[in-house]
Amino acid sequence: MNNKAVSYHHPVHFVLLLLLAISPDQSLSQYDVNSQAFEFLRHFEGCRKGQDVEGLNEVKQYLNKFGYTISSGETQHMNDDVFDDVLEYQIQAYQSNYHLEVTGILDAQTVKQMMVPRCGGSDTVYSTTFMGSNEKTHNHHREKRGSTAINAASDRSFFPENPPKIWSKTKLTYRLSNATAGNVDTQMLEFVCARAFEKWAAVSDFNFERSDDADEAADIQIEFRKRNDIGDDLMDGPGGILAYAFAPFDGRIYYDADDEWRANPWSNMDDDDLESVAMHEIGHVLGLGHSFEPNSVMFPLFPVGTTKRHLHGDDVQAIRALYDF
Repeated sequence: MNNKAVSYHHPVHFVLLLLLAISPDQSLSQYDVNSQAFEFLRHFEGCRKGQDVEGLNEVKQYLNKFGYTISSGETQHMNDDVFDDVLEYQIQAYQSNYHLEVTGILDAQTVKQMMVPRCGGSDTVYSTTFMGSNEKTHNHHREKRGSTAINAASDRSFFPENPPKIWSKTKLTYRLSNATAGNVDTQMLEFVCARAFEKWAAVSDFNFERSDDADEAADIQIEFRKRNDIGDDLMDGPGGILAYAFAPFDGRIYYDADDEWRANPWSNMDDDDLESVAMHEIGHVLGLGHSFEPNSVMFPLFPVGTTKRHLHGDDVQAIRALYDF
């Protein structure tokens, strides 16, 4: 396997390079959790099975949105405010994914975790279709590619397709657009994304090249979007969902334009780090799902102040297993 640099054709001033120098990744526990979009969850702290609490259906919708789905026969569950067996099971699945005490109760630690800003993709390690028991069903895939079988680690998921979708080529183009919608300097975004692509290229056989040709479709499209810009609820305003990416072969990455973004790791720590989120969402467009190893860049949560710009061994193992590199 050869290490490669990303093709990047725009010179960047030395000062910019200095500002974006690599800083140590910070522990997730160092920062406050702060998400305006998820603030409603605080109201339900302490809720447990058997209770009927006004607005509890919002918790059910939150869990459904992030992959803790229910069977088609349980649709009524989504619209009522009853803390029933289904909701208890969904919460247990969430707690198990995030290595919390599995109580099935919306205890303080669980609510705090649920309020952390995050990627908009689903958590798919466990199948949470209600089965009437606490038995966990892993969403692991075993698919032969060359001489290597994909055996997802206990904390790792790919996208739910079986076999997982993967790119059939290793040279991918990407295009950046609409940076000003997120009050982000275009040149800064270009440099940050180039660095993120370079780190994925260094541990795989992928080459990434930025495309300026508007007449040719790029494999990966990175842009800023506001809530309801595209007729859905992928973005949710300040806090909450920071970004969303689609699996191969769609290749779209959306940053939430309503969040505050930073490129300099030492600037306002209340803002979200462009490069850390780029690292995560690129993993998605390459075919990776979420990891529940907290130090992985594919971990779904981004506590306020998080800077995570280096691939963890879990990330490297996953991309190489998926593509048999």
